[in-house]
Amino acid sequence: MKNLTTNKTLALALLAGLTASYSVAQVTDQRVQEINNKVEKNTKDISVLSAKMENINKTLDLVNYDVGRNVGMVDLLTAKTEDIDNTLDQINEILDITLMRSEDCLLEQTVLMIH
Repeated sequence: MKNLTTNKTLALALLAGLTASYSVAQVTDQRVQEINNKVEKNTKDISVLSAKMENINKTLDLVNYDVGRNVGMVDLLTAKTEDIDNTLDQINEILDITLMRSEDCLLEQTVLMIH
């Protein structure tokens, strides 16, 4: 009888151990599945963010292209402005010469009128 009780106790202990192991295995499997689900979600999120980043980079490329064109236009306008300034300087020189000649002519006429 003692042997039977010992065997029952051992069997119950073994069953309890197996049950505990099975419970741990179930919890571990569940945890692994949760982690796999999170990894899958993170992978999808990374894919979405990667696509958004690609769009941002394309937009930046367009902006950089436009900035380059604008810089070229500013350079062209600066050159045109310098041309206009040079032309105005030449006109002012011509006007100064013309004014001096006019003054000389007036002075000559005045001198001639006085004599």
